[in-house]
Amino acid sequence: RSLLEAPAKPITSYRRGKRAMEAYLDLKETSPELRKIIDLGVQANYRFKGKGNIADEYRFSGESNYLKAWKRGSLKAELLSDLHEAKLRPLVGTIKVIAKNLGRAMETISAPLFEHYIPAIKNGAFVDSLGKWLQDNPDATYAEQVAKARDVANMVDERFGEVNQQNIFWSKNQKQAAQLALISFSYELGTIKTLGGGALDVATAPYRAGRALLGKENAKPIWTDRMGYVVALPLVYATMNAITQYLYTGQGPQDEHDLLAARTGGIDARTQQPERVQWPSYMKDVFGWSRDPVQEAKNKISPGLQLVNSLVTNTDWRGDPISASTDTRMQALQKYLEFVGQGLEPISVAGMAGASPSSNIGGVERFFGAKPASMEFTDPEGYKNMMKAVRLSKDADAAWHQYTANEVAAGRPVDYRMKRVIEQQYKRANAQ
Repeated sequence: RSLLEAPAKPITSYRRGKRAMEAYLDLKETSPELRKIIDLGVQANYRFKGKGNIADEYRFSGESNYLKAWKRGSLKAELLSDLHEAKLRPLVGTIKVIAKNLGRAMETISAPLFEHYIPAIKNGAFVDSLGKWLQDNPDATYAEQVAKARDVANMVDERFGEVNQQNIFWSKNQKQAAQLALISFSYELGTIKTLGGGALDVATAPYRAGRALLGKENAKPIWTDRMGYVVALPLVYATMNAITQYLYTGQGPQDEHDLLAARTGGIDARTQQPERVQWPSYMKDVFGWSRDPVQEAKNKISPGLQLVNSLVTNTDWRGDPISASTDTRMQALQKYLEFVGQGLEPISVAGMAGASPSSNIGGVERFFGAKPASMEFTDPEGYKNMMKAVRLSKDADAAWHQYTANEVAAGRPVDYRMKRVIEQQYKRANAQ
């Protein structure tokens, strides 16, 4: 029954969550069952209705979005004020106005998702999960019901993001530091608790089962919600890819690669191999941490800090230079501005703009987060060789720095021709 209901969940959960929010605000009459769930949610400090704004860590601007300003009748005055500031200070004022309105535009695009849809499906998941538990445990005491509501509230926050940060018992300074350092510290914390905690529960399940056989009391049940999620995640992801590939190509999965990234029938522009698609999922984190933990940790750093680091070191995320040493100042400035602009572009817009003619991934799929799979999936052998070359290149750089340090320490002049010799040595090693 759950499997049959799953495809409609994005709609049914939204509707149930919206009804729960309306009942919480006493806007509509509701059933005694839903009223009880809402009361338990309040006791568990679950947030059915936020402050009407995007959570701080997801915001692009300190100003309200255009739609809200238009509804309260202040949009025209605000835009005229921006125009006046740009005229008053042509350089600084114009840059400030452009940056502010770029943020407001991005927040306007994001508002329907972050202010309405995500909170509603979170509410729907909370109502479904707690409602089912109440049905299965009709004799539970009120204290047990509140404890379960608290567990469900934490579980929903961890899986969906937009966490109620009052339930994270850190100091204000710790939260602010984490917000500045990471893309979204509460979301990443939820990922760690969901996946890492689930894996830990799986590993310790035999211990809890042993205690149960001996008649000893367990702090946790043998089978936990997090275990269910960790087991279900790859199964659901593989099923999604099997269905996706069938819809794109009319073929079911041929091997395990098709279950990790479905073929679309197009050609990948980077590798000229059959194109594959990846959907947004926690599996992305699983792939990243298992493939390259150091790089995955770097990817979690705040985009602002990543941008500053790239501008200071003149390198992009691949380690390639943003501007060449032969560029003029104007050419270098243009490349820097283009790089900054790409970093500020919303993911959905960037995905749609980056489509190649040979791709079969349509604009609708890209808008909802689908993107061409990485080289790791489209060309595994080529990816393996590329990463080997990258490691050897880094080793060559390290060998060159060690050589120069030794020569300087010995008081000998550095022979810069050795840099080429060292690079050739590592290239030959790569070829072998």
